[in-house]
Amino acid sequence: MGDAVLKTELLTKKYRGRVAVDRLSLEVRRGDIYGFLGQNGAGKSTTIRMALGLVRPSSGRVTLLGHDTGKHARRALARTGAMVEAPAFYENFSGWQNLRALAAMSGGASRERVASMLELVGLADRAHDPVRVYSHGMRQRLGIAQALLPPPEFVVLDEPTDGLDPQGIREVRHLIRRMRDELGLTVMLSSHLLHEVEQLCDRVAIIDRGRLLYEGGVEELTRGGKTFKLRVDRADEALGLLSDVTQF
Repeated sequence: MGDAVLKTELLTKKYRGRVAVDRLSLEVRRGDIYGFLGQNGAGKSTTIRMALGLVRPSSGRVTLLGHDTGKHARRALARTGAMVEAPAFYENFSGWQNLRALAAMSGGASRERVASMLELVGLADRAHDPVRVYSHGMRQRLGIAQALLPPPEFVVLDEPTDGLDPQGIREVRHLIRRMRDELGLTVMLSSHLLHEVEQLCDRVAIIDRGRLLYEGGVEELTRGGKTFKLRVDRADEALGLLSDVTQF
């Protein structure tokens, strides 16, 4: 439980002089549901892309499942699943056909594995419907199923509940818990919602403008005794919103 599945050390990314991620050091431990929290544009997706080898860092180091991704990315990625931003599928293919096609691109998966993952995410009865008729929530769950092919040890989910209705959010939360508790996976969950992280996560990192503000247990974060400075452009509306959210 204590060993690191993902570790970044002074990870930095610059785009034409603009710093998107600034010397970010964090650690996801085996068995975690790890919340990666920050407002839109804070640098979460850029960090995830660097961790997965989709974007080259300007400087710093990523260690994924014991491998330096600058040297041995393929070894680590073979045991890692991910859904980065909105999942994309072939609209005229069924959910089953999409998973078979995507699995073939990433090492393959048996028909039994595909069927099992469709069952896990609650899409077994819609597996042969074309994706064009799927709701947003069904597409999100199909994206999670795809991230589980072939079997990973570590799964990264980038805003998996974004745009979902309350029922869809509950379904995805339940699914993430099952991934950890039943499948034994370590999960990194990116979100801009504090309440979502409170509901699911053991540990959390908060970033703003690419910099780490906090990393540690959720209980320590939410029990009080710490002061956070927020900048808003509509103070009255922000105060009203915070007053309404009693659990914040």
